[in-house]
Amino acid sequence: MIISHKHKYVFVGLPLAASTAISKELCEMYDGEPILSKHSLYQDFLKIASEEERAYKVIATFRNPLDHIVSVYKKYKENVNDIYTKKELLTKNGGFISQRDANISNTLRKENKSFEWFLKNRFVVPYDNWISCTKKYCDFIIQFEALQQSFKEALLYCGVEPKRMLPFVNKTPDKKPFKTYYQSDEAQKLSMYIVGPFMREHNIKFPEYWSYKRVPTIAIGLFKLLYIFRKFVWKRTSRVEIKGSHIFSNLRKQSIKD
Repeated sequence: MIISHKHKYVFVGLPLAASTAISKELCEMYDGEPILSKHSLYQDFLKIASEEERAYKVIATFRNPLDHIVSVYKKYKENVNDIYTKKELLTKNGGFISQRDANISNTLRKENKSFEWFLKNRFVVPYDNWISCTKKYCDFIIQFEALQQSFKEALLYCGVEPKRMLPFVNKTPDKKPFKTYYQSDEAQKLSMYIVGPFMREHNIKFPEYWSYKRVPTIAIGLFKLLYIFRKFVWKRTSRVEIKGSHIFSNLRKQSIKD
């Protein structure tokens, strides 16, 4: 999270949504300074903010979940910075990579598994992210898909004159346009379960060429149910990802058959 007392703004960074590049740029060029942790929620800020700071403009980033998932897939498959093969990074050794995630990355690389396989095995429950509980506090949301222009507009909204184009940081290597990964009916059908409820909640349109656009009722119900728990966890840790259970996996399989 970044704050500027000079320009009176707070930037809330979400994972895999250019938060590193934006945070770095705000600190280097626009009088920003780090506060709390990199991906703290705005609710965390409210706990320590003064009355004046609560009136600062709030900026966040938003990324199409279909694009987000492709970036996650590429990071698993490319094993960026060897994070999935370093034993010291496993949770059992005090790190942040679960054994399940390490196994998925290992299988993707060694057996050259498909994107559809990744969707089935990585996303057991419907997708959601912190924007769901942060969006209501935001004055301006930077759209990842139009990052340069949107970042410029965010600065102008805060009364700050842009000084240069936003430099890229941690760019996913060799990533094709995300829509090319969702050509098969299977990928589209799986995605309706995984991200359908989130896109429905945030009024995001699915690609026009998709032949399958029905969000399973079970997925909508799970999304709403999990949000109660996710919101509870996000507000307290800002770093916990919901892990699916065996029962959720069975429910997903049944919904895909319907």
